[in-house]
Amino acid sequence: MTGVSLKIAAATLAGGVVAVLVVPALMDWSSLRPGIERTATAALGWPVSVSGPISARLVPDPVVILERVSVGTAGFETVRLEFGIAPLLSGRIALVGVGLSGGRLGGGATLDGTIQLGEIFAAGGRLDGGFTASGTLGLGGLSIPFEAEGARPGGGPAIPVRAQLHLPSPVGGTIRLDSLVTAMRADGRLSLEIPSLARAVGTADLPDAPLTAEGRLSVTPDEAALQEITVALGESRVGGEIVAILGNNPVAIDVSLRAQTLDLDQGSPAAIKAREVAEGKASADPTPIAAAKTTAAPALRLPLPANVTVNFDIAADTIRWRGGVVRRPRLSAMLDGGVLNISTVSAQLPGRTAMDLSGMLSMEESGPSFSGKVKLESADPPRLRAWAWPGSGGGTWPSTARLDATLSGHDGRLDLSPLVLGLDDIRATGAVSLSQSITARLSVRGIEAAFDGGRGDDGTLVGALEVHGPSYADAVRLLVADYRPSRDGQMSASATLGSDSGALTLDDLRLTAGSAQIDGRVRIEPDGPVHAELNAGEVRLDPFLPPEGKTRIAMAARPRPAAAGHSGRGDESPPPPPVPRGHVEAIPLGGLPRADMTIHATALMLKSWRLDNVSTHLALTGSGSATFDGLRARTLGGTIEGSGRLMSGGLGGDLILSGLDAGALGLSAGGLSLAGGKLDGTAHLSTAGLAPAQLATTLTGEIKITIGDGLIRGFDLAEANARLERRDMAGLLSGGLVGGTTRFSTLSGTIRAEKGVISSRDLSLTAEGGRLTGTGNVDLGENSVDARVSVAPAGTGLPPLGIRLHGRLDTPDVVFDANEIMRAMSKK
Repeated sequence: MTGVSLKIAAATLAGGVVAVLVVPALMDWSSLRPGIERTATAALGWPVSVSGPISARLVPDPVVILERVSVGTAGFETVRLEFGIAPLLSGRIALVGVGLSGGRLGGGATLDGTIQLGEIFAAGGRLDGGFTASGTLGLGGLSIPFEAEGARPGGGPAIPVRAQLHLPSPVGGTIRLDSLVTAMRADGRLSLEIPSLARAVGTADLPDAPLTAEGRLSVTPDEAALQEITVALGESRVGGEIVAILGNNPVAIDVSLRAQTLDLDQGSPAAIKAREVAEGKASADPTPIAAAKTTAAPALRLPLPANVTVNFDIAADTIRWRGGVVRRPRLSAMLDGGVLNISTVSAQLPGRTAMDLSGMLSMEESGPSFSGKVKLESADPPRLRAWAWPGSGGGTWPSTARLDATLSGHDGRLDLSPLVLGLDDIRATGAVSLSQSITARLSVRGIEAAFDGGRGDDGTLVGALEVHGPSYADAVRLLVADYRPSRDGQMSASATLGSDSGALTLDDLRLTAGSAQIDGRVRIEPDGPVHAELNAGEVRLDPFLPPEGKTRIAMAARPRPAAAGHSGRGDESPPPPPVPRGHVEAIPLGGLPRADMTIHATALMLKSWRLDNVSTHLALTGSGSATFDGLRARTLGGTIEGSGRLMSGGLGGDLILSGLDAGALGLSAGGLSLAGGKLDGTAHLSTAGLAPAQLATTLTGEIKITIGDGLIRGFDLAEANARLERRDMAGLLSGGLVGGTTRFSTLSGTIRAEKGVISSRDLSLTAEGGRLTGTGNVDLGENSVDARVSVAPAGTGLPPLGIRLHGRLDTPDVVFDANEIMRAMSKK
């Protein structure tokens, strides 16, 4: 070859290289847009359009890049088409690979992947050989890897297609598709396998067992159906079908699922742990699944597609869950235009509780948005509470509960406003707002309650709680319906509400009721009593006890409590009607919860009585009774110690009296009064009611007393002794026993009480002028006395003088029996 020939060959080769490298970049490939769209639409059966630029290269492999491609309702940022170079050199166009990126499939789903093909010819789009595909499906913030493969064995019309989606942790399951695909139909099986439902959801309240689902899939140009669905969870089965009508715009889908008994407690770690704890085989430590959930799972946000209409009809006969049975649960809803219209979510919950929820759910950019209504009616709220919040404690209150609320949820916030809450005959209205911050405003019978707070990073509740109202009686009647104090007044309370290990705490508690003020701290355990440490100043008890003395006719004229705007600390309204005499009013403890309280008071006052430096431990049983122990108080210059029991019908206890000023007791009868002495003794007493008159007329028990170095006014034993020595009976009987004082060294005796009647058979008084003994009865209810006293003067050698007191306790008839002493004197 000559030099000229070589130059020509080199120039030709260089020109070819330049043509291969440069010409594709200089060509306007957009002119091929109509042909590409037409061919792709024919091959796929969905409308295809390319709105972005088109570019290509020939080496090292022929590639065409399409930007902003739509296929039916899906769209892709970039579609990369790879062609076989060998077929291209022979004049044929063969597609061997497709790369997809930035795919948007609707409903918030995304797709990125690659497809390796056999040969798809431009003429007819026929598949020859096999294909494989892999990539990532994005759904609700999750990235789900997938792979698929298919082939056409023997050149027949049916293509076997197999696909798998690998669900990410913590779900960790797999979705599989095995199908045969033709040009007009696909048939196969679609299945789901999840190793552990509890771990997938991240809760120990569901079974730690595999969940599987399988159904028969059929797809035609007009309809897609997943029928003969069987969901298996242990021994439980759920069946149903999903049918989509593809010819409509939007696509119409019906979802129908049914179950007889769905047992969510079988294999549930929480249920197993609860049984073991109940049987004493394990401690109540968190289960591994619950304890392992220390970080929040990624939020799963599934935008509701606007281009489909879905009817949901999902129901079951019973669901066993968390140790309870949910009967006839049902969901009836329609997804239309990107909005889920919930006709009803209904069920019979434990505690004979009917629940119904309705409303609309949509998915905004900031998250889900919901508006609707909820209604609950429970005939056994304690059972419902124990089921919904395990460990929330026992109790029997309330016996019924009702909730009606309008719900509004958006931007991570749920509002219940307006809200109507009924607990037995208590009706509360207001509003509650739940988010990272929590606010609540409730009104009950004129009592206003407000809470402002939220939850910390550890989930604990903290905030400011305030309660105020014009009537502390109305506040108490929320728990004790029959409470009727003798006077009423304003009330207010404030505290810092918090939570600690499932318990609610009230710190810095300040309670004002009328003129009484109490400070302290309260802790409400989820499965135990209320713990309280309460400190009070001087508290007068009279306003808080029932009135006495008038008939029920006065009840019609009961004045209303002071108005809410009435100012002044401790202002009290006029008293409500009194309790009629003879009517024993039970101590109202039945509505109070279990409680364990330590109480300190500077002073407790009742009428003329006063106890200083009072301390005791009080335990409420939650079943209408209470016990107190460690009672200690100072009064009348001495101390009182004791313990006892409060019941709905009354109270009883044991007391030890030490060093009391006997003269300050104010004991008197028939012109005689106890004016001094130090009293020691013991008392074992019981009584009924609340009012002082009730306490007196039902008093039962025994008191043993000893009074030393005392003084009695209205009787001069030394003067009586002197008159007897002078044989001055006339002067003695006409007035010698009246007036003066008697100092004594010892006064002792045993006093027994039976339903308000006090009796003694061994009263004994020893003084310098003689000795006095007595027997008798005092009826506190009738205010009467019938007693006999024997006066034995010292050193006279005469028999005792008998005295009988009979009649009203304050002014009894006094009858002297001097017969024996007169006979003795006459003999001398």
